[in-house]
Amino acid sequence: MKIGGWLRLWIVLSALWLIPMAILAYDQQPTREKIISNWSYEGIDAVANRVAQIEKYAIQAHEVSADIHEKHPTPSQAIEWLKKIEANPVDEQGKLTSTIAPINEKYERSLDQLSNEQARHFGVFFFVLADSASVIANFRHQHQMGLAGLSPVGYKEIAARHSWSRSQPESQIPYAKFRSMLQRAGSASGYAVA
Repeated sequence: MKIGGWLRLWIVLSALWLIPMAILAYDQQPTREKIISNWSYEGIDAVANRVAQIEKYAIQAHEVSADIHEKHPTPSQAIEWLKKIEANPVDEQGKLTSTIAPINEKYERSLDQLSNEQARHFGVFFFVLADSASVIANFRHQHQMGLAGLSPVGYKEIAARHSWSRSQPESQIPYAKFRSMLQRAGSASGYAVA
């Protein structure tokens, strides 16, 4: 099969568009590590802001955040600390449970639904991929049927190829050949021919 100019152009443009989209889809996919990292940073920031409010801003939130990150350097350690504060607060930590509880609940729900989110994420990408592939397949089908490249007045092109003109009476052209030519021309132009 010979690939025409428009089909070649479509394939190149599809590839140029799909390659960055594939990279972006892979990079933006939800992962356990991203959820845990976001959970630890959001929880620590919320605790730091709440402590700064309680202390009437005598201590800055960024100082509290830096202190917590120093004591709990990895995201998993920070999450364990956040869960411990919510479950068993010690002394002044009881004032922080109302701040931490919704954050912990939100990210635990995100971890529970991770496989569904990943499936949805890649489903959208594969839908876009299938859409581009269907356009290429449609071009190929049209080429195989001999319809590629016909203009809306394709029957005139067909007539010119078969050395007959509209001035010749329909009776001089074999009916089956005439009907198939009109059907092909009608399909190419978007008009149905019965």
